[in-house]
Parts: sequence; C-alpha cells; structure tokens
Amino acid sequence: MSGTTEAVGRDPESDELKGGLVADGVMSAFAGLFNAFPNTSFSQNVGLISFTGVASRYVVGICGVLLVVLGFVPKVAAVVAAMPNAVLGGAAIVLFGMIFAVGARIVARRVELTQRNLTIIATSVVLGVGVEVRPDVLQQLPEDLQLLAGSGLIAGGVTALVLNLVLPEDGEEVATEPATPPGGEPAGDVAESAESND
Repeated sequence: MSGTTEAVGRDPESDELKGGLVADGVMSAFAGLFNAFPNTSFSQNVGLISFTGVASRYVVGICGVLLVVLGFVPKVAAVVAAMPNAVLGGAAIVLFGMIFAVGARIVARRVELTQRNLTIIATSVVLGVGVEVRPDVLQQLPEDLQLLAGSGLIAGGVTALVLNLVLPEDGEEVATEPATPPGGEPAGDVAESAESND
C-alpha cells in the first residue's frame, strides 16, 4: 500500500492502511471457504500504477470486472498462452524495474542514509538477488530451509531485519581537538598568537 501511494507522490493515510488490511483479511477468509489460497496484494500493481500514472480505484474496479468476464472466455486464455516469452519478458523488465525504482524512492525519502543503514540496504539487496541468481549456494541447507531461503524476498527481508537488530545505532560525531605539539600550545592557539603579535 505504501508503494501504491508512493507512485502518486504521497504517503498512505491511516484509513487506507486499515482498509487494505481488512480487505486482505476478509477476502482471504472468504477464499478459505472455497478451499482456495489466501489472496495478497501483488507488487506488480505498484509497477503498473507507476508506469501508467493511473491510480483511480474506479479504473481498478472496472479492470477487475473485465478480467473476471474474460476469464470465462477460453479464446482469451489461448491468446495469452500463445504470447511469446520475449513479449512477456519485455513487459516484465519495465514492470519489475518500476517496482525497484519505487522502493528505492521510498528508502530515499524515509530513511536517513547513514553508514549503518547503507550497510543494511546493500547486504539485504545483494543476498536477496544472489539467492535468485545462484540458487545452488543453498545446496548444503536442509530441503525445507532451501524452500524458504531460496526466495529473494524472504532472504533479503530476514537479512534486513536481523542486521537492524544486530548492528549498533550510529553514534554522535566525536568533536576533533586541535593538535597540540609536544611541550607547546595547540596548533590553532599558536597561529592565533602569531597573528596577534603581528
């Protein structure tokens, strides 16, 4: 929800956050009555809204009804299934690139980029991408753990949470004292004395 509102340049209001959570909970419970999976908000929506600039809930509702109707038309499913992978890949580049860009903008706006926070961001992003690109690095882990750690979202998210708890907070800057030569006044005082004598 934060990513969706960020696409239009504002933060989510309290009522919007509550409404989104309630909607997810109610619809997930409703899906359970039909032995279906719980629903969740897809991050692709963030990329789509950022790319098109359209965030109207009325447009979303109309498109949702249209997709439900098209779901009962087998010919539409056949057309989508026949779509070349290159076309899907081209759309995915823009879509997921926009998701990353919106996330980076949220971090830049709301997070102070100190050395500690930059370390957390860098480590979590690299590990999250790394397990997706090179899943073979997890071969030594138990099979059940591989299933969880193999998700870049889980690996990056857990890494960020753990580092946020482990790494110490950035301390205040230590004031630097002027250098004092052996057996004499501090360098700054010596310079001031010389100027006053002149």
